[in-house]
Amino acid sequence: MGLKGKVVRQMEIKSDGDVFHEVFSARPHHIYNMSPNHVQSVELLEGQWGTPGCVIFWKYTHGKRDGSKTQSREANGNCLMGMCFMRCSVPDRITYTTCPLIMYRVLSCLKVNGALLVASSSGNTLVEKEMGLKGKIERQMEIKSDGDVFHEVLSARPHHIYNMSPDHVQSVELLEGQWGTPGCVIFWKYTHEGKPKTCKQIITELDVAKKSTTYKVIEGDLLQEYKTFAFILKVEPKGQNNLVTWTLEYEKLNEQIDDPNSLMDTVMTVSQDIETYHLK
Repeated sequence: MGLKGKVVRQMEIKSDGDVFHEVFSARPHHIYNMSPNHVQSVELLEGQWGTPGCVIFWKYTHGKRDGSKTQSREANGNCLMGMCFMRCSVPDRITYTTCPLIMYRVLSCLKVNGALLVASSSGNTLVEKEMGLKGKIERQMEIKSDGDVFHEVLSARPHHIYNMSPDHVQSVELLEGQWGTPGCVIFWKYTHEGKPKTCKQIITELDVAKKSTTYKVIEGDLLQEYKTFAFILKVEPKGQNNLVTWTLEYEKLNEQIDDPNSLMDTVMTVSQDIETYHLK
C-alpha cells in the first residue's frame, strides 16, 4: 500500500521494430545523436553492449535539471530486455518489449521519503495510454474495514457519502431506478481542485458477490473534456484486510486534455474518508 507504482505508455512507429529495439538494448550510446536535447551521453561502464549484466551510465536532461543514471541490465523472464536504473540510490526497473510497429515502455518505480520519482501521489498506480486519446488509470489502497460494507456504500448507499467526506462530496441523488441496481442513474455534486462540479452517471454493471461496480458518466463537467468516462470499483480480500481497486477508463476530446490523475487523487481521498468513517 502506498509506495509502489507502474506506468505504461504506448506509441506506434513506422520504422523497423527490430532496429528500434536494438538501439535501446545494444546501441544506446547512439541515442545522443538522435535526441541531443535530452540525452547528452551514454557510456558503457561494465560488460558488453547488448548483453545481460552490462552497466550503462546516462547523462540526460529532464525538465530544467540535468540528471544522471547508472543502469545495469539483467535478464527479466521472457522480456527481450530488462534494465535496472539507479537514481538517488533507489532502483526503478524498466522493461522494454517490442512487437511489430508497437513499442511498450513499462516503468515500475518507487517513492523516496514521500518524494515521487514516477507515478502517482498515493497508492499503487497503473497508467495505460493507448495510441491517440484513450487511456486508463488504476490505483489501489488497502483497507481494514469490512469489504462488503465498503462496496455497499459506493454501490447502494452513495447518498451517505456526503456525511463521510463532506469536503469533497456535497450531495448524491437518485434520478432513476433503485439504489444499488444496474441501470440506476445517480447525480453527484462534488468538489474537485477547489471547484464545484457535477456528474450524472449510470451503474452499468454491479456484482455484489464479486464486489465490483462500473459507473458510466452520461452528463456533467467531465464530458466537457472527455468523450467517454467510466469509474470501475472492485474490492477483494487481501489477507485479513481488503484491497480496493479503482480504475478510470476514458477517451479525451483532444490531445491537450490532461489525464485525470488529480480526479483519481480525489477518488482515493474520498475512499480514505469512507474507510476512516467505518473505523471509528
